[in-house]
Amino acid sequence: ARPGDARGQSEDFLRKNGIPFEDLYFVGEGEKKLEVIENLPFGFDFFIEDRLDFARDIALSGIKTFMPDYPWNRTDENIPNLRSVKGWGELAELLLAS
Repeated sequence: ARPGDARGQSEDFLRKNGIPFEDLYFVGEGEKKLEVIENLPFGFDFFIEDRLDFARDIALSGIKTFMPDYPWNRTDENIPNLRSVKGWGELAELLLAS
């Protein structure tokens, strides 16, 4: 959900951190992230989302969703397909183990 003018900064971050990517998709202001995701020409094996309401919607749609643990997105809800992770290291371990 980053603005389109953040493309260069986003690509730099991914390259710097060794995260491979083919393309980036941006969600425009006022668009719902789940609607954008559902209209892409491909599916997802998993999704990483740090905003609770977006993560909840994505997980409830059936996509395995990982949410980095931050004070603003903690919840006691038991949401199917949503897993909180402590950071990139834990996420990498989980993905490599699956």
